[in-house]
Amino acid sequence: MDPRVGDFATADVLVEGKKIVEVRPGTHAAGADVIDARGRIVVPGFVDTHHQFETALCGTLANAVLFDDPSGSPSAVPNHADYVLKRFSPAYRPQDVHISVLFSGLAQLDAGVTTVLDTS
Repeated sequence: MDPRVGDFATADVLVEGKKIVEVRPGTHAAGADVIDARGRIVVPGFVDTHHQFETALCGTLANAVLFDDPSGSPSAVPNHADYVLKRFSPAYRPQDVHISVLFSGLAQLDAGVTTVLDTS
């Protein structure tokens, strides 16, 4: 993503303190802690995968399960599928989505998030 650095199928990332100081294959630094991230994608910052459009609904069922799991537990009813998908979502207007995405983005910036993947 940075033409000055290049794209690599495999490379090392050298971090000193809070700064990335080198990205290239074969980087070695005496005494450095090594994190083996082979087979992973490394991106700087904090990445948040999030359903931003649901921000306004997040606190409504904080302890609920996704679907009724027939366990009889207090979290099974109400559950996310019954309330959010079947009851709240049909009443959600475009302006509700807009304010939810805006608020989510502002909250993520405040938390230090540098990259967002909205999985909606």
